[in-house]
Amino acid sequence: MIEFDKVSKKYDSGYEALSNLSFSLNNGEMAFLTGHSGAGKSTLLKLIANIERCTGGQVRVAGQLLNRMPSYQIPFFRRQLGVVFQNHHLLMDRSVYDNVALPLIIEGERPKDVGRRVRAALDKVGLLDRENYLPVMLSGGEQQRVGIARAVVTKPKLLLADEPTGNLDPLLSREIMNLFADFNRVGTTVLIASHDLALIARMPFRVMTLKEGQMIRTGREHTNGS
Repeated sequence: MIEFDKVSKKYDSGYEALSNLSFSLNNGEMAFLTGHSGAGKSTLLKLIANIERCTGGQVRVAGQLLNRMPSYQIPFFRRQLGVVFQNHHLLMDRSVYDNVALPLIIEGERPKDVGRRVRAALDKVGLLDRENYLPVMLSGGEQQRVGIARAVVTKPKLLLADEPTGNLDPLLSREIMNLFADFNRVGTTVLIASHDLALIARMPFRVMTLKEGQMIRTGREHTNGS
């Protein structure tokens, strides 16, 4: 699903966020990406989503070489992806239903299908009874679940999450991570950037660790949460 071959990312300022990075993530796999603040986790996710492009090496996602992808193809490519942000990026003046429906409306889905799929996604994250609420009426954990519903409503092949539990307490964090595991169990490839080592250590998935833009660990062994 994801292949990085000697990938580097250097910004115009001269800062090198990623250096000679190689790894792969199989179709249907779930894995965690860890590392110190500034290690390159967010940059790596942006390269996968084709928000930014590498300055060296090659990035392939679902068999497509992103380095050479024409700009007009990028929106179609991103329809294969679901992205969950730490800070939700919800439209605060729109209902929960409208927030989750937005990707489907952009894709031109029929209203009947939009309603069915939105309510299925909200049911999956336990918020079907909140569809008419505004996001400001929800807790932080509920807002994050709205963000997850919006990310999966298009049934993406690949789900990316950037520190999705960063603002949540331990119990809510476990609930959110278990939701990602549920989506993985039905075949979605999942990659989560997280600094919550204690939580990650309790889950049976591969852990990849970045340090100063380089991959220093890609195995399944887990940290002790220290």
